[in-house]
Order: sequence, then C-alpha cells, then structure tokens
Amino acid sequence: MGNKMRVFVLVLVFFLSLDVGANNTQRLVFTDCWFSVAFNKDWQVTSKPVKKNKCQLEAKHKNSSANLSISVGYSEYLQVLSEHGFDYFNQQWVTVGRQGAIEIAEPVKFKHWQGLKGTVAVGCHDDGGYIGICPHDVLVLRESSMQDGNVLIIKSFSETEMDFSDIYNTLEAAY
Repeated sequence: MGNKMRVFVLVLVFFLSLDVGANNTQRLVFTDCWFSVAFNKDWQVTSKPVKKNKCQLEAKHKNSSANLSISVGYSEYLQVLSEHGFDYFNQQWVTVGRQGAIEIAEPVKFKHWQGLKGTVAVGCHDDGGYIGICPHDVLVLRESSMQDGNVLIIKSFSETEMDFSDIYNTLEAAY
C-alpha cells in the first residue's frame, strides 16, 4: 500500500507541475500569513517569508526594474493606512510623502480585497547610497467580506509605466 501511495503522489505532483507550466504561473500560498498570490514567468520571487519576517514577500520583474512587496498589516485597517502614508484630508483620501508631496488616493477593489491605492514620494537608494525622491505605488487592502479581516500592504515600483493589476487580482485569502 505504501508504494502505491508514493506512485500516486508522484503522478499527482507531475500533473500539477504540468498545469503550472502550462499557464506559466506559480501560485504561492502562505497560510500562516493568510494570503496567496500567483506570479507569471516574468516575475522572480526574490524573498519569500522567512522566520525573521515571515509575512513579507518580495518579487522582481525579470525584464525591467519593477519590483513589489506584499506584507501583512498587524494593526487595524485605518492604522495601517496612516502608517503607510494615507490621510483623510479635506474630505478625500490622499497620500502624503517626502517634502510635502500630496497625491489623491483612489479606492480599489480586487477579487476578495478592497482598499486604497496611492503614490507616495519616498527616498530612493542604490548601491552608492541616496539618489533622490522616487514615487512608489502603495495599496492597503482589507478583505471585503470580513469587517475585521486580514490587511495587506502592497508596495510596487517601476521606472516605466507598468500595470500591476495582473498580480493584484490573483491575491486570495488563505486560511
């Protein structure tokens, strides 16, 4: 019975790997962090959650300078918004960045998530040190079906115009 089970598992793994290769996506499930995400072949996961920071994932686009990070917010939704540059000012949501930069934030909804998306001006660094102010897209999302559900923080950056919604739409709650 043990050998038959091993053969079955090997065959199942083979067919599952064919399915992942067929649509060129890789779904990563982080049940401890309550989310899953799928990346296509153009993205390389550069930092999976580790013991030190088990609920942050980082990925880099293979053909550009684009990168993104996804992490879990451990405070309530409004507090996480504030911690990541969002403010409710003059009856609208805005993002507040370095040197007084203010941008209007927009409401977003992706599958099981809803929240705010904004651009925050932050300090940029490279191997040589500080290089100036750079805009980063920041999304703070919460589960749309639960009042006190999971909160995700997504930060994305690209030097060229790039649509990250393909990744945002693959986010799912994982329990």
